[in-house]
This record gives sequence, structure tokens and C-alpha cells, in this order.
Amino acid sequence: MVAGYAATARIRSSNPPILGQTYFRHSGWWAEIARLPAPRIVVIEDVDKTPGYGACVGELAAAAFRALGCAGVVTNGSGRDIPILSGMAFPVYAAHVSPSRAYAHLVDHTCEIEILGLKIRPGDLLVADEHGLLSVPVSLAEEACSVAHEIQSRKRAFVDFCASPSFSIDGMEEQLRQMQS
Repeated sequence: MVAGYAATARIRSSNPPILGQTYFRHSGWWAEIARLPAPRIVVIEDVDKTPGYGACVGELAAAAFRALGCAGVVTNGSGRDIPILSGMAFPVYAAHVSPSRAYAHLVDHTCEIEILGLKIRPGDLLVADEHGLLSVPVSLAEEACSVAHEIQSRKRAFVDFCASPSFSIDGMEEQLRQMQS
């Protein structure tokens, strides 16, 4: 799981950039990422007709993003170098995997984007894991964390009870009642 403030961008991969800049040659975007409060999550919308043609995140991008204080990346596009990224402990949640960057290039950054139906603005507070992406209103962040910890605690108690020698159907029913209260 990763949580942080959105650093947004749009990319294309299926054709070369019209104007010369490659994906990594955008110091303006790097500066905008660094201006956001930490932790940061890079969120990249692949705007190709078929997203995922070329990878927008691999070892090089992850190293740069990590150096900029980012906690991870979310994209509707592709990632690559998955075993290396796993070893870097840098989460990348991508809709696809591609062996190549193809013509990955930045189209826009620090703008409103959309990832699988979720509109995201720069600086939005996000939470992502292998199950999906959520936007959390900043005004509710503290309360959401408290509720999440309570839910996790109740789930852990239920799982521990189910694994214990004192497991019983009646006991399980009671645990389920407690989880729902």
C-alpha cells in the first residue's frame, strides 16, 4: 500500500513525440513534483488509444521518482522491470506490463487526469494498493486513518480467532457481530 499527494502527468507511447523532448527530459515536471508535500505518488495517465503500448515506469523512472520523494507510481499504462522494482521496494501499480518504453513521452503534467474513471488533480490525497486507487478528501484524512485502523484491528481479531484452538461456530458468530458493530 502507498499513500501520498498526486503528482500528475499524461504520456503517449505509440508514436514518437512531435516536439523533441523524451520522457525523462522534463525538468519542469521534476520541479513541480518536488513542490508537492511529501509523500508523493506519481499518477500517469496513458492517453494512447490503447493504453499500455509502452512502459512509462521502469527502473530509471522509479529511481528518479524515489529521489524526488515519491512513494510509488499508479498508471493506467504499463510498467516494466518488475523484478527490479520489487527489489527497490518501490510500488508500481500499473494496468499493463510491457517489455519496452516504445516512444513513451510526456504530453502534459501537473494537470487533471483520469485513471480508470477516477479524476485526479495535482495534490489530491491518494491511497493505492494492488486492489485499486482511492482519493481521500484531505479534510477527512485523519478520520479515514482512524477508521481504517479500527477495521484492520477487528479483522485481525477475527482471523486470529479462526486460527486459534478455541475456535467455535458460536465464537465465530460473536466475532462477526463485533466486527459489524
